[in-house]
Amino acid sequence: MASTRVTYDAHEVVLVTEDGKAHRLPPEAAFAIARALNEAGKLADEFRNRAGLARDQALVIRRGLPFGLTNNPRILAEAKKLAEGDRELRKIPMAVPYRGAVGTPEVLKGTNDGNET
Repeated sequence: MASTRVTYDAHEVVLVTEDGKAHRLPPEAAFAIARALNEAGKLADEFRNRAGLARDQALVIRRGLPFGLTNNPRILAEAKKLAEGDRELRKIPMAVPYRGAVGTPEVLKGTNDGNET
């Protein structure tokens, strides 16, 4: 992979490639490229980790949690199959109520009536 250095000069973003060529971009174009790279990177990462993601999503389904880890229909279909049929995941209870304390602790201040000893 070719190395590229990113810097800025006044009102432009400058990409300097390893052969010394400088490519000048307005900030808006740099932001658009960054968004596109970020989105493509997320999708590639999701694809690369699809087996683990399907298993994690299956666990989320088994626990009955109100959120998902992916919107990819293929990974969701695989997760549903795992949640229904995987022997290890089937040993996990569907939904166990949480019995721990929830919320913010309350700090109580004592009253000072002037009779401190």
